[in-house]
Amino acid sequence: MAQSGGILTGQAVEDILKELKRNSTILQMHLQGTNFKKLTVIIGLAKKGEKRFFTVDSPPGFEQAASSRGRWSIYLTFTDADGVPYSFSSAGGNRSILKKRNAIRLEYPARIERKQRRKHLRVKPPVGSVTTAIIDGKPYDIQIINISLGGALVMFSSPDVQKRVVSRGKEIRDIMIDMFPGREDRSPVKINRAVVRRVITEQVSNKEHYGLMFIDMSQEDTARLKEYIYANQRQVLRKAVMPDA
Repeated sequence: MAQSGGILTGQAVEDILKELKRNSTILQMHLQGTNFKKLTVIIGLAKKGEKRFFTVDSPPGFEQAASSRGRWSIYLTFTDADGVPYSFSSAGGNRSILKKRNAIRLEYPARIERKQRRKHLRVKPPVGSVTTAIIDGKPYDIQIINISLGGALVMFSSPDVQKRVVSRGKEIRDIMIDMFPGREDRSPVKINRAVVRRVITEQVSNKEHYGLMFIDMSQEDTARLKEYIYANQRQVLRKAVMPDA
């Protein structure tokens, strides 16, 4: 799939739906106006007259959630192999629920939105990296999933961190990251302030991931974080070119 942002229509919509079906790509579906959110896959594409439809697997509980709504709308999202997020909406009604096939027949979306690629390069943290942060005056251990100059995707190691402690818009202070474990002259990179921009439930483990945006760093710490990110990327590229090196 292409990697730039924009609105896709016409044949591009057809091509993406075909690719989603061929690859059995996981989609997150949200029945609009309800709390019903489940995972599904596209299992069929069809045409009836001038109308086109795609069929998705019906998640447990969908029929009950949709039964009292008459006409309803579903919002679907997925991420391609390059990490670019896509989203689109479709509509249906009670006749769209195919009970014998345990499926839902939906109208082709008029458009699919493709988000812009990230502004900053993201990399994994070093093995052995230790990270701590302060939330409401209390220290917490953090597990970094990936990091960039603009932010990071993290998990909280402590089991007592609940959504009431960390939610969207929450400010986190004094994030200390050991980016250079093993170096004698190492000292942690410090992010003075960050804010939670996204809360994501990971599909496999059902654990909460938090997208942080860095809003206050010193020039020295920014330079040291940049040093690690670009050194990491050079190593990745070197391995790609010389896999046996």
